Amino acid sequence: MTELAPLPMTIKLPGGLALFLYGMEKMTDGLKAAAGRQMDVLAKLRGNAFPGASTGAAVTAVIALSMGALGRIEQAGDARGVRNDLLQKLQLLA
Repeated sequence: MTELAPLPMTIKLPGGLALFLYGMEKMTDGLKAAAGRQMDVLAKLRGNAFPGASTGAAVTAVIALSMGALGRIEQAGDARGVRNDLLQKLQLLA
């Protein structure tokens, strides 16, 4: 079993964190530049608590519903796969 080397870890951890934060900053700048005027609409919605909370709740609900639908589609596909697999095994036995 190998031991963890504390010195290289203490050097690499801040470097990795700095690189991650730099990448996040660049991505934020790129998204702001790509969105342009549409960011003004989000800023207006964020300015007041009620529209911001209701918009956030609506977006969260839409995402949750779509993920639930995808899960059900996946389960249906798995069920078909299990049924087809069972039919293939039964055909081999016959």
